[in-house]
Amino acid sequence: MKYSLKTNLLALLAGVGLLIASGYAFVFWNNLTLLEDPHNVVESARLTGGTHTQDMTRLLWGTHVVNTGVEGSIEVTCHDGTVATGGYVTRNFGQTYSITRDCQLEWVP
Repeated sequence: MKYSLKTNLLALLAGVGLLIASGYAFVFWNNLTLLEDPHNVVESARLTGGTHTQDMTRLLWGTHVVNTGVEGSIEVTCHDGTVATGGYVTRNFGQTYSITRDCQLEWVP
């Protein structure tokens, strides 16, 4: 079966586009920091590093997420007023943490 030059170029461009898109998706995913909140105890969560802070966004199912732009730690304020600080986050290295029922921060491997 013979394909025209136009069809071959379109297929090549589509392949290159998919390759670029998957590269961006890989970099974006590796740059995410997740905070799982299975007990619904988190009032707010943020990344703190030096003088910079970056708020985490709460998703509908209770997980907090942020595209990491600060190198530092996670600070969590729970509904009872307890503040938990810990962990280590850095750019281009996705991390997942979980918060316990008594507002303790745990790393999730």
